Amino acid sequence: MNVDNIIPDPKDISRSIKLSKNGSTPSAGKAASMAKLIKDRDKLVRRAKAVATVWGTRDYDSGNAWDPFALALEKMGFTYTEITKISKYDAVEAGIADPIELLGLEDLL
Repeated sequence: MNVDNIIPDPKDISRSIKLSKNGSTPSAGKAASMAKLIKDRDKLVRRAKAVATVWGTRDYDSGNAWDPFALALEKMGFTYTEITKISKYDAVEAGIADPIELLGLEDLL
């Protein structure tokens, strides 16, 4: 499987945005629950790329949304190199996500 060829769809981006705990930070608990429920390899890669785009891999006061996905990818047999590639994915840079939507600013337009 080539993880470079798996692209998140709008639903993945939307679900990642909804991991928000208070509108500005992700809920690590919601991310962990979501990551555990995904059993399809392609879907997990798509959703992990969406989480990396929306929340990055950094820690927030409310936790880290990326870590549960990295763990789920590892458990599913993805290599460190593949997980690193997935973590660096940027849907805005790839031209498939709207930065206005990601920032929740569409109501201001």
